[in-house]
Amino acid sequence: MYEKAEKVRSEYFVDTYPVTFEKFEEIFEDLNYKLKFFDDCDKSCVIGNLLIVGNTKMEDNEYLNKNSTLADETKKRREALAHEAGHLFCHSINQLESEDIPLNKEEAQADAFSLYFLMPDDLFEEFYDNSFLMYGGFNPYDASEAFGVTVDFTMKRKKYFEKSRRHERKIMSEDV
Repeated sequence: MYEKAEKVRSEYFVDTYPVTFEKFEEIFEDLNYKLKFFDDCDKSCVIGNLLIVGNTKMEDNEYLNKNSTLADETKKRREALAHEAGHLFCHSINQLESEDIPLNKEEAQADAFSLYFLMPDDLFEEFYDNSFLMYGGFNPYDASEAFGVTVDFTMKRKKYFEKSRRHERKIMSEDV
């Protein structure tokens, strides 16, 4: 998923963070999809060339950062758009045609794509290391602001990053 996210960022010149909604509109327009947001829907779906994005309202129990410059709903919407882009770039969007990959695997792939797309490895690594220098640990609240995503999303990305880093260290120690 990392490579696919990197390819899409390169192809569409995504180089500013948080990724703008205009950039998402450009990507979906290029793929011939129109976007429609319905916060009362539980799920997102595709009907013809209409991509319906639902469920971007924040839950009552989720963290609300009073100092946030971005509305939490905006962060959830960005995450939802990246997730749906993951479906479009990684596999068939039509569930009736997609018998080769189980639905839960497709969701996991779209989740991974969105994490790598919105928080690229090089930028996340730099942020992660700087966070440790400044705070003595990872600061998910600053990451949330820097990348325009929710705190929960930054914590998922942190898990991916730390797992990858452990894997790299294991490989390096085996080579020695």
